[in-house]
Amino acid sequence: MMEKNERYIATATGYSEDGAGVTRINGIVIFVPGLLNGEEAEIGITKMKKNYGYGRIIKILKPSIHRTNPICSVYKQCGGCQLQHMDSAEQNTFKENKVKDCFRKIAGMDVEIQPIIKVEPHWNYRNKVQIPVQYNDNKVEMGFYAPHSNRIVQYDVCHVQTDLSNELTSYFRKQFDMLACAKEMRHVLIKHAHNTGEVMVALVVRNYPFHNSDILIKDVLADYPQIKSFIAIVNKREDNVILDGKEILLAGRHYIEEELLGCKFRISARSFYQINPYATRELYSKAIELAGLTGNETLIDLYCGTGTMGIIAAKQA
Repeated sequence: MMEKNERYIATATGYSEDGAGVTRINGIVIFVPGLLNGEEAEIGITKMKKNYGYGRIIKILKPSIHRTNPICSVYKQCGGCQLQHMDSAEQNTFKENKVKDCFRKIAGMDVEIQPIIKVEPHWNYRNKVQIPVQYNDNKVEMGFYAPHSNRIVQYDVCHVQTDLSNELTSYFRKQFDMLACAKEMRHVLIKHAHNTGEVMVALVVRNYPFHNSDILIKDVLADYPQIKSFIAIVNKREDNVILDGKEILLAGRHYIEEELLGCKFRISARSFYQINPYATRELYSKAIELAGLTGNETLIDLYCGTGTMGIIAAKQA
């Protein structure tokens, strides 16, 4: 039986569902985050279960041609992105095989899927970010959780967020420190509508009003007039449910507006809206094309979030 900290030479023969390399050592599956299919590496065992285990890369002995240098300076520590070490071709292969595996394991079907539709840009595309806030050792910490922990990994720039979202993250970190109100903060939610430019900021707080809340509101509105919705959500729960509790309007509206494929939508703090507006445009257009609508259908949009798909498709039904 293998034990923690033992070292082995292993080659990845595939990927787990979350993109970790799958190796077999002495007949036991060992999952190794960051190892690409076909790569040979020296592996250190980090955890063992009854029938499988986990390892870490000590040294890559035979790198894959698909390995690339992550753009993010905290990629290895942060739990936000998992595939930045793969080039786009390998990411597409991984995703296509993941879909095929779902059909095979769940439905018992071997299927051929259509090629992934590639969408630009690869960076700065997200329209939403939800950032946990902690106050440790007299310091404000804002960032994303390290994998399998509640420890925050701080960042200067998150490359999948918009420039404005990154700027606002830095801004609130400084404001919380200057106004000594970080202890009352739990999360900061930022939604940035790419097409209209409108911004929502929701502060998930333990109590309201909080220390210097009036000054914070005044400063935020003066510095960022594009914020059309500024709210507080008072969440007293002690679990990982974030957007629960009384919603208090601090300024503007309870929603922002965004445009997509000729329709306008109102997006609230709790409403679901697709994260990548560029991919959404292509996804919805292709889905409506494949639906083959003739103009005589009645559409029913179930479990629809903001209702984007049904509203857009209804123009052709």
